[in-house]
Amino acid sequence: MTFSEFCKLVGRQNDLSNAQRAVAILWFLNLDSAGIQKNAKELATIIKENNIGSPNVNELAKRIRSTRCVYVKNKFFSIREDAKAKIREWFNDGLNGIAEEIPINQQFLSEEVWKKTRGYIEKICIQLNGAYLNGYYDCTAVMIRRLIETLIIECYEKLKREQEIKNTDGYYKMLADLVLAATANNGLTLGRDATKKLSEIKILGDRSAHNRRYNAKKTDLDSIKDGLRLCTEELLHIADFYRT
Repeated sequence: MTFSEFCKLVGRQNDLSNAQRAVAILWFLNLDSAGIQKNAKELATIIKENNIGSPNVNELAKRIRSTRCVYVKNKFFSIREDAKAKIREWFNDGLNGIAEEIPINQQFLSEEVWKKTRGYIEKICIQLNGAYLNGYYDCTAVMIRRLIETLIIECYEKLKREQEIKNTDGYYKMLADLVLAATANNGLTLGRDATKKLSEIKILGDRSAHNRRYNAKKTDLDSIKDGLRLCTEELLHIADFYRT
């Protein structure tokens, strides 16, 4: 969603006050520029330029404070971390698909591992982190499964050995066979720990994806967290995705 589209969405929410519109705009800007600060005059200008209100600057400043959704410093406002869920509630389901940046200390798989690798890898990691943070543990496990499957294939393609992991019909084998190939003596030369952890990660992903009576728990995910980081880093190195 572009900023212009978001402003139109804000304008369609007839029950929002000008202060809520200003806070919502600040929240959206914060998605791309974490910690961004705007004063009441700047927010009022944005509201007016997008034809979604015509607030008085002084009144707007007072009303923004009263929302309790912002920090205030030298007349500049920034979004409070604990107010983000409240702001989303103003829009019901209108913000579906807009993902907030997850603080690095809350990420299941740290962005230090996967950022600036490949766009499609980053999107998988963003989704698995978001699922974990919101308590969707089966979703997290399935996205982890997809990440590992993707990275193993990328490694074999980088090494120009992809025929080793394809069926006779030319399609790639299932994850079980990919893991067996990657961890074999003539596989991807993974370290001993990564070889062991890769199988554990695969088992959890399979349960969440295929066992209709199984529901992953937080403890299940936490038990593979360190192993996932280790495996992801090794596979990314083999695939040569850390090149600048």
